[in-house]
Amino acid sequence: MDILSLIMVYSSESTNLHTHTIYSHHGSGSVEEYIQEALSDKRLKLLGFSEHIPLEGIGYFTSRMDKEEMRRYVDDVNRAKEEERGIQILLGGECDFIRGYESYYSEELLGELGFDYILGSVHYQKDRYDGQVRFMSDLLDGYGSLASYVEDYTRMLSSGLALYGCHTDLFLSAPMMRWDENTRSASRDIIECAIDCATPLEVNGYGLRKPSIKTPDGKRKMYPVREFWEYASTFSGLLVTTGSDAHRPQDVYGAKNSESIRDADEFIKDLDLGFISWEVESGIIRAAK
Repeated sequence: MDILSLIMVYSSESTNLHTHTIYSHHGSGSVEEYIQEALSDKRLKLLGFSEHIPLEGIGYFTSRMDKEEMRRYVDDVNRAKEEERGIQILLGGECDFIRGYESYYSEELLGELGFDYILGSVHYQKDRYDGQVRFMSDLLDGYGSLASYVEDYTRMLSSGLALYGCHTDLFLSAPMMRWDENTRSASRDIIECAIDCATPLEVNGYGLRKPSIKTPDGKRKMYPVREFWEYASTFSGLLVTTGSDAHRPQDVYGAKNSESIRDADEFIKDLDLGFISWEVESGIIRAAK
């Protein structure tokens, strides 16, 4: 029987929808190498590819595939989807939610190109002092960009386009950002929006693989940030998932000496968070009820 004709339910622990191959220009490994790693691990049953999506006219996006590579990426993943190997493969993309590109995501990616899902993220903001677009952690004044980050992130959650929101607490990756009333208020706005929209938020494993940073409150990982998720656990109705944000095949689940999904789970296992399962029917994925 065709697996795509069934309703399949996958636990958070057996799912990874956040991966970046060589197509990302800052990852390594082919689509096939990721699949082989997943098959050798045997715990992973649902694997999604989510390359960073290029945006025309946005010159600062250098660590993602070029526009002309998009069709090759789509064909590569679709070929893998056709093979029955005991693991379900989905075609996705990670999309920076910048105002004005929503129709591109809905009409070209989810429409014409047949993406199974997209993940929403906010990596970049304009520096309020010089107007330059910078990565969140490189901003001259993190608090100056916080309102803009919240606006963009909640707009993404409200759009109905994103399957879930990636590394929600990325705004805390800037060393000057403290857990205080400003960041708590920003977190509340994002969390409440996610609950209202029933859009899951992601505890991201990639941050656990990155070097720690020094902050006014001490040394910690860039993300995920414990204080954010402790605060999130006080809200009722929040949907939470994990993603390895793999940038090499061995990170697709968590091989030897590799921090990934299982480490993200470990990071917050003692918190009362509503981890979800995923339901796939005829190639359509959604949070299981």
